[in-house]
Amino acid sequence: MKKYIVSFILGCVLLVSCEQEKLIFNESQTFVKFGVVDDLSLPIGESASIEVSITVSSVSASERTIPVEVIQDETTLESTSYTLGSIVVPANSYEGMLKIDVQDEGELADIRVLALQVPISAEFSGLNDKLSFSIIQTCPVDITSFVGMYRIKQTTPFLKAPWGDGGTAFSDDVVVEVIAISETRRKFNVIVTPKFCGWNQVDFLFDLVCNKIIVPTQSNACHCGDGNEWFVAAQSPSAYDVNDDSEFTLVFTEGAQGECGYFPAQTSVTFTKQ
Repeated sequence: MKKYIVSFILGCVLLVSCEQEKLIFNESQTFVKFGVVDDLSLPIGESASIEVSITVSSVSASERTIPVEVIQDETTLESTSYTLGSIVVPANSYEGMLKIDVQDEGELADIRVLALQVPISAEFSGLNDKLSFSIIQTCPVDITSFVGMYRIKQTTPFLKAPWGDGGTAFSDDVVVEVIAISETRRKFNVIVTPKFCGWNQVDFLFDLVCNKIIVPTQSNACHCGDGNEWFVAAQSPSAYDVNDDSEFTLVFTEGAQGECGYFPAQTSVTFTKQ
């Protein structure tokens, strides 16, 4: 069985400067900041070890072991699928490391979430940071499948706002080239929200995730508010046939943040191979 090692390192964080300046907010309490963690793509039946950097707001003359607990109402990953270590901070240091072992159970599963926090105590403040990331199961896909020239056509109504519609999600009824970035990730270059952002041609991503097509969070490239979560995964993602890439449908949530007065919508775009 393969084992994947993934390390996530946080550079400069809010509590400690790049020069490691000492910042103690309260000598009787310590604040904890988790490093940045990307969602984990895990092949079906495999395991991974994730190392997450931790920063604390005070130093100690001796090594510290900081407990960590699962936020049960925010976690959908089965308890048998992960093992948590403790946060170990060396003496005279602001930084430590948390190791998380994740095991895929080998059966098709939806995207799962693991959410963690440091429990409140006399030593650790209730202002501590939380850590949350998704575990995305992946299955083998031939890297030559779902690539090539496709004609795209939106099959659902336009995004709506009280003052009008937002037009199609992409340039419609055009031919795009779908390119493989990895075994399970594809991209195509297209103009997004062309009614208002006709100059913004970007690479749009989607993932082939064990019989489901998942659209990762992406910007609309034409900022309305921050625009960073304009496209997100669908409430009910579409399926694909690993043995037939002649046609497939991309389903995603459009206008997810409700910016510009738009109502979030489930948008479908059909891809037909040329």
